[in-house]
Amino acid sequence: MRWAASLKLPRRARLQVDSLLAVMAALEAQLDVVDTELRRFARNDARCQALQTIYGIGPILACHLLAEIGEASRFHRADQITRLAGLDPVVDESGDSGRRGKLAKAGSPHLRWALNEAAVHAHRPTAPDLPLYRATRERRDTTVARLTIARKIGKRAFHALRELELAA
Repeated sequence: MRWAASLKLPRRARLQVDSLLAVMAALEAQLDVVDTELRRFARNDARCQALQTIYGIGPILACHLLAEIGEASRFHRADQITRLAGLDPVVDESGDSGRRGKLAKAGSPHLRWALNEAAVHAHRPTAPDLPLYRATRERRDTTVARLTIARKIGKRAFHALRELELAA
């Protein structure tokens, strides 16, 4: 924003740039308020705290996952979170043969995004799923490895939320 404000521009262009910079500043101020409220909520909510124990999930992502998953008791198995996120592969079966294809993507794109965001950190040396990530990446590629970890994180999120609900 400082760079755009410092540009030497003709008068009309300067007016456009200044108006866009004002809009960006207003949006940034609103985002700061939302960010602060989400962090406060995550700090005081036991479900968000439980989700933050999963590697790759911080306070904002915990709030996002909680909003998307809701009550874990509405699911019977952890695999249903994978299906809800649309991270389950399509299976083509005919007779005795079966082939796993692309992602179903039939579920919530927001949940799929959140789990993928959490899985982005799987390549770090401190990540608990680093061996699985590396093995999958060697067999397939980085995208498939990340999706494998995203499915695992979704299942962990289910179990973390389910344990809290059963304890209450």
